[in-house]
Amino acid sequence: KKKKKKNNKIKKKMSNINVVLINKEKIEKLDEKTKKYVQEETFAVDVRKPEEIKETPKNKLNIKGGCKNIPFNTSEEGGLKNVAEKIRKEWRETKKPLVIQCASGRRALKITRTIMDLEKLDKNEEKGTIYVHVEKITEEAPTMIQLYDRVSCTYTFIIADENTKEAVIVDSVDSQTERDYDYLATFNDYKTIGILETHIHADHITGSHNLNEKLKENNKVKGNVVHYASIAANVVPEERPRFRGVKDLDVIVIGKHYLIVRETPGHTDTCVSYITNNLENVMTGDVLFIRGCGRTDFQAGSPKNMFHSIQTILYEGLPDETRVYPGHDYKGCLYSTIGHEKKFNPRCPKGQTVEKFTEIMENLNLNPPQKLKESVPGNLELGHIKEEEKKE
Repeated sequence: KKKKKKNNKIKKKMSNINVVLINKEKIEKLDEKTKKYVQEETFAVDVRKPEEIKETPKNKLNIKGGCKNIPFNTSEEGGLKNVAEKIRKEWRETKKPLVIQCASGRRALKITRTIMDLEKLDKNEEKGTIYVHVEKITEEAPTMIQLYDRVSCTYTFIIADENTKEAVIVDSVDSQTERDYDYLATFNDYKTIGILETHIHADHITGSHNLNEKLKENNKVKGNVVHYASIAANVVPEERPRFRGVKDLDVIVIGKHYLIVRETPGHTDTCVSYITNNLENVMTGDVLFIRGCGRTDFQAGSPKNMFHSIQTILYEGLPDETRVYPGHDYKGCLYSTIGHEKKFNPRCPKGQTVEKFTEIMENLNLNPPQKLKESVPGNLELGHIKEEEKKE
C-alpha cells in the first residue's frame, strides 16, 4: 500500500493539449509538408483589437482560410476567461489544430494557458494542438551570458536587454555570488529585475539570497527583485525576497524581450524551462542535457513525465534550430540544438518509446548527489541559510 501511494504521488497529470511555439521566420524553415499543414489545415484566431489589426497584417503566418478576429480586452473584467471559452468552443467544433496570434505573443500565451486550464476543469482528455505565434518585439536579440561552476558543473545564465539594461539571472550558485555580481553589475552595469530557478536543485545551493542582498546593497537592482521558481516548489519564503511561483506559459518580461515558461517535470516535479521569445534559445535545467537527460529517481521524479517533457514539450513544441542550454554538462559542451538531440540523444531520441526510456532510467543506479541533504532545504528557502544552520 505504501508503494502504491508513493507511485501515485509522483505522477503529474500532463496536459491533453500540445503547445507548439512558432513565428514567421521559423515557419519558413519547416519542411513543405508541415508548413502546408499549418497554413492550410488549421483554425486561426487573431486576438488583437480591430484598431490594432489595421496597423499590422492580420494574417502573419499566411493561413489559407484567414484569421478570425476574436478580440481580447485585457481591461475587461472576466475578459480572459470569456475569450478563451469562446475560442475553445469554436476550435473544438472545427476538429482542427488551433493557431492563436496577437501583436507580441503574450496575450496568445495567456489565452492558451486559460484554454488548457478549462480543458482540465472539464476533464476533457481529447487531444489537441495549439500553435502559438510569438513575435520578436525588436530585431535585436537579447544578450545571453553563459557561466560555469566547476564544482557542481552547473551552468548559470544572464539574459539582458542592452537598451534598457534590465537583466535576469538563471540558476545562480551560492559559491559564485561574487562572479555573478561582477557580470551583472560591474562589467555590464545591468539592473537586475529577476532571479530565476529551473527547479529545486539537489547538488548545490542557489545563490539567489546572497546575490540579491549584494545587488540591493549596491543599488544594482530595478524595483524589487522578483525570485521566480515553479509554483509546484511550494516555496514559502517568510521574510524573504519577493517570490513568484511560475506555471506553464507564464511570461517574464526583460525590457523589450521576454522569457516563456514551460513546465517540464520529470527530473523533479518542480522543473521548468525558459525560452527566449525569439525562439532561439531554451534553458532546460536538468530535464534535457546535451546527449543525455537528468535523473528521475528522487524529488518526485518520473520517467513518464520526463519522456513527455522531452518528446512533446521540447521536441514537438520548439523549432529544430532552437539552441538547448542545459543546467549541467560534465564534458565541457556549451549547447546543443533541438534538432541535434532528436537525432543523437542516446536516452531519448525522437521516436523513442516510453517503455524503453523508462527501462533506461530505472536502471541507471546512480549515487545520491553529494550535497543533497543541505541543498534541497536551502533551496526551498531561496538560499537563505541562517548562521546556526551553516554551523550544523
